[in-house]
Amino acid sequence: MTYATVHNAIRKKFADFVAGLGSPPVVEYDNAGVDPPAVGSDFWVRFMVKPGDSEVHETSSTRARTVGIAAVSIFVALGKGDKVGLDFADLFVAEFKQSDITFGGATVNFRTPTVNPLGRVNQRWQVNVDVPFWTNDA
Repeated sequence: MTYATVHNAIRKKFADFVAGLGSPPVVEYDNAGVDPPAVGSDFWVRFMVKPGDSEVHETSSTRARTVGIAAVSIFVALGKGDKVGLDFADLFVAEFKQSDITFGGATVNFRTPTVNPLGRVNQRWQVNVDVPFWTNDA
């Protein structure tokens, strides 16, 4: 399984999740050419897939395990409170926690997410959510 296949499958899971929301936020993907909304915009998110190390899996000398993080940064306008950001974080956690994606005979497994409210960052309130994932290459 290639990095592109893994990244695209994870991005698709996120895109499907956002599309299913009643009022989805603006989403900025890696190098997608979307500018973040202007300062003062109520709510937007940045999604990225961060690859980690690959190593030979302990059950076979011909299989590699690749790990990484599916990460979302949630931005809310200052003075709007933290409810919108934390509600989105909760929905994201519920969607990804202990789930998996199977495609082409391979599976990406997601583990337990970590929610990290950073507070004020520049002119926005920020909450980050990291979801570790792993997949085995044949």
